[in-house]
Amino acid sequence: MFDLDDTRYFEEYLFENNKISKLLLYLPVKPRINYYKISNMQSYKGHLLV
Repeated sequence: MFDLDDTRYFEEYLFENNKISKLLLYLPVKPRINYYKISNMQSYKGHLLV
């Protein structure tokens, strides 16, 4: 679904009560041009993932 982009990744530290509570990573990705798309189809017996 995604390919790596040529840019750098980005880190963000979230602080809560003067301590690091979370680390967010922003990854450099771009949508892939050729890939199989997953869709949900309704059938007479239930749902199918195609």
